[in-house]
Amino acid sequence: MSTPRRLRFVSFQVAWQLAALFALSLFGVFSYGLFVLLSALGVVVAADLSSISRVRSRWRDRLRWAVAIALAGAVIAACVRLVELFGLELLP
Repeated sequence: MSTPRRLRFVSFQVAWQLAALFALSLFGVFSYGLFVLLSALGVVVAADLSSISRVRSRWRDRLRWAVAIALAGAVIAACVRLVELFGLELLP
């Protein structure tokens, strides 16, 4: 059975991603890179908001890997965007 904090984390992350998707499509600037960046930001914000300062639960230790993967995806998306902006011929 999932704990209430874990469910709160997942629901906040899903809401954050849906709001990011809606905002990007509303303003007409949707790209996968921006969506990944905003989703990674949502993971970090959700992890910070769902943390307890005194008690460390087991699922929070596993969350560290999810945050690391999200940040790696954000770095890759930012690098791809920089290559697109500067016109470097690194990508096919």
